[in-house]
Amino acid sequence: GGRGEFMRAGSLGARGRFPDLEHRQTLRVLHVVDSNGAVYVGERAWLVCAMTLPRWQPLADAFNSRAGMRVARVGVRLADAYRHRRHCEVCTV
Repeated sequence: GGRGEFMRAGSLGARGRFPDLEHRQTLRVLHVVDSNGAVYVGERAWLVCAMTLPRWQPLADAFNSRAGMRVARVGVRLADAYRHRRHCEVCTV
């Protein structure tokens, strides 16, 4: 698996490190910035996260298709609606 660094959406650290992101949107929808600076939003961001976690890779593979992304979109919208209630200042995977 990969190694990732989680930053709290809207935090000063995230604003300083990624000034070009729309930080208000990051409070509502998951954003992932990879080591090359590519930005993934919504269901694609969730897939990128899942692909870095060995136990979640089979699920990421299953949803990594056009049809799979449509199904994943529903679950991601639910997760995005709930995730702001979870607290994690900085987590390392």
